[in-house]
Amino acid sequence: MKKLALLCSLGIIIAGCSTQIDQAATTTDTTQTQSGIIATETGTQSYVQLTGIRYSNMTDAQSQAEVKNALLKADVSQTAVQAFFAMVDDFTKIVEGKGLNHGFTRAETLTPEYDSDFYQQQRNNIHQDFMGYNCRITAFSLLQDAIKIKDAPETEIPENLMFDMPGFRSIQSYTKEKDRKFVNFFAQIPTTATATQTENIQKVKDTLAQKGVEFLNTKASLISVFFHDVIDPSTANLFIGHIGVLVPSENGELLFIEKIAFDQPYQAVKFKNRAELNGYLMGKYDVDYSGEGSRPFIFENGSLMADFQLNPATTQQLKANLQSPTSE
Repeated sequence: MKKLALLCSLGIIIAGCSTQIDQAATTTDTTQTQSGIIATETGTQSYVQLTGIRYSNMTDAQSQAEVKNALLKADVSQTAVQAFFAMVDDFTKIVEGKGLNHGFTRAETLTPEYDSDFYQQQRNNIHQDFMGYNCRITAFSLLQDAIKIKDAPETEIPENLMFDMPGFRSIQSYTKEKDRKFVNFFAQIPTTATATQTENIQKVKDTLAQKGVEFLNTKASLISVFFHDVIDPSTANLFIGHIGVLVPSENGELLFIEKIAFDQPYQAVKFKNRAELNGYLMGKYDVDYSGEGSRPFIFENGSLMADFQLNPATTQQLKANLQSPTSE
């Protein structure tokens, strides 16, 4: 049963866009705040457990203007911003705006309800053999000019990118050089099935250094969620299961821009700080109770994101699982 759960969760993550408790902190207190945020004390820091998000699908002129202004102020190129909103508008048109909001509105959940089956059927009606774009294609397209890779040789397409390449290669600005950069940046990283989260974090740092990856934009950053794939222990690897672009916004807030999955829409989500962003991402992705592999972790550009913490609910469930009989 553990193996089946892991297969399902990893399959969804790879198409869209493993757990140890070696660094998990212990929950000691939980308090509700007026902003709808639960601050859970974990050791010496607080894990911000969001109960909802303020987000936009960028279907209207006002929200598009706000996001566009934030991207341009963060030195994202005009060309990349225009291409991004062309993708957003194309998705909105294809799905006829179904289930998408106008402006920035609050959802009392981390995962607004979207009709993925309808979206994919609409896409198939227009482009039978085209899946569209996902998180990796979207984030890379926005910041590709700010990513430098000294060692980006031409290589075979890794397994974790087999669904990405048709979409990436359909982009109007596609070149073979960008192809190599995309593949080398997102290629899965070999590790071991028994590696701890600490070891895997260092493995990512070392790999980025070996490839000579540099992030040239000091205002906009890539936020990457890494997962530990141990389905086949002999080929255990780390891969970016979700990624988005983080830029400063109005009133000192942060704006996280993402394409949730091939069959899910674009979102711009507002956060007060990185602790809230951590709560959003780990609340969505640090939810595997199988005990297989190490826990997910978040990088901002080339290092662990400030205020990164594990999801304490998952930590507690894993501890409970260890104390109860194992079900096969």
